[in-house]
Amino acid sequence: MLIIENIYGCKDTVFNSIEIAEPPDASFVLDVQNGCAILPVTITNQSTLYGGSTYIWDYGNGVTDTLFNPGLIYFDQGSGDSTIYNIQLVVANGCGVASYSASIVVYPIPVPEFGVIFSDSCSPALVMFNNITTGNPQTYQWFINGVFVSSDSILPPQIFLADSTDSTYVVMLVASNFCGQDTIFKNVVIHPNQVTAFFNTDVVYGCKPLQVTLRVL
Repeated sequence: MLIIENIYGCKDTVFNSIEIAEPPDASFVLDVQNGCAILPVTITNQSTLYGGSTYIWDYGNGVTDTLFNPGLIYFDQGSGDSTIYNIQLVVANGCGVASYSASIVVYPIPVPEFGVIFSDSCSPALVMFNNITTGNPQTYQWFINGVFVSSDSILPPQIFLADSTDSTYVVMLVASNFCGQDTIFKNVVIHPNQVTAFFNTDVVYGCKPLQVTLRVL
């Protein structure tokens, strides 16, 4: 407030406001710290709201934001097993910068995958498999043409046959854990073996050294 008076006793008063800002503080809370994918997390900003402050969020999953209060954010699983996301808030104003971070853990649903030594062959075929499932699987179920055959992590070698026409074997893997399960199918086509090996010789006996001519039929 300023009061002005001249030599004649006339007065006037003027008021003006001055805002004294404090350095920023950064804080937030998460309603959950861990869970299965896709994990919904509500983020509540508990920083003091000052005019002129900026809020920069980094959710640790490649996504950033500038909202004061993000609200509900979804976190997917990573490419391997459990994924840790580090959530960071940076608050800045003319008086300084403050930051705060907290982490969440996202548990995956299994992502089944397996390999087959070949996708088609002639009968009889000895077929071998591998298992490259990710996502922290705990149990496996293998099916061939809808029939359960094994709970091993790797399906034992199988002999696939075909009669007079092609036979298709549908191999299915179901991988499960406490977060859920997923399924993958692959086909193996077996062709009938219609090749017959036969040859003739021009002689079947003789004295050493014996010259023999072979003729494939």
